[in-house]
Amino acid sequence: MSRILITTAAEIRTDFSYALICRANDRNYADPTQEWLSSVFYPYYANRLITDNIHRYASNNDCNRFSLYLHADINRCHAQAPGKHVPQGVSCGEFEYTTESGIRHMINVVKIDGIWLYIEPQIRVNDVGVVLEYPRTLDLTEKERMEDVCVFF
Repeated sequence: MSRILITTAAEIRTDFSYALICRANDRNYADPTQEWLSSVFYPYYANRLITDNIHRYASNNDCNRFSLYLHADINRCHAQAPGKHVPQGVSCGEFEYTTESGIRHMINVVKIDGIWLYIEPQIRVNDVGVVLEYPRTLDLTEKERMEDVCVFF
């Protein structure tokens, strides 16, 4: 990450004050840049899922697992970054919400340039292991973002 912006746990708890549960245990979190997320982290994450053979959705490998994988791997990738980086984890959380169709779903939330982005952590891979789609930003409705949510950093 070239420039480092910091989000504090207090800011996270304020930003998600409406959540049923908001857990942010570290004091500070590093905000990634969109460039780092797209060019460094997403390829790293997809490679780890494919290498570990956990890239396909299954009843025992569902949305909450993918959210957990992305949350862990973004911090692992950040910690392994060469050169100078801050010791904090990344401002990325697991975000549980109810979709407009009434289904509970778990995704990730990442703060970039002062804005919380909602990320679908599941990837699409073809039969020979080529990534067809990296994690993508979701445009949640206000109800999905604000009602009956839990967030874990």
